Amino acid sequence: MTRENIFEKINQILREKLSVKADVTEETALLGDDILDSMEFMKYLTIVEEEFNVTISDEDLEARKLGIVRNMIEFLASNND
Repeated sequence: MTRENIFEKINQILREKLSVKADVTEETALLGDDILDSMEFMKYLTIVEEEFNVTISDEDLEARKLGIVRNMIEFLASNND
């Protein structure tokens, strides 16, 4: 899966499953830019884990700053077999 495909899938998750109306770019910080509240962010992580068949540890979440869309794309691309 390409970075572009991953970005499109993330946007689809945000729009269709979390009803995000704001424009999301790779620079977007989902929590910091007030796109998602903390409960919605946890739901987002669960959906991403299911859709991409990955496990996101607390360590990955903090160290990789996965709340930023670009960092999530890089994480998912590196875990895409």
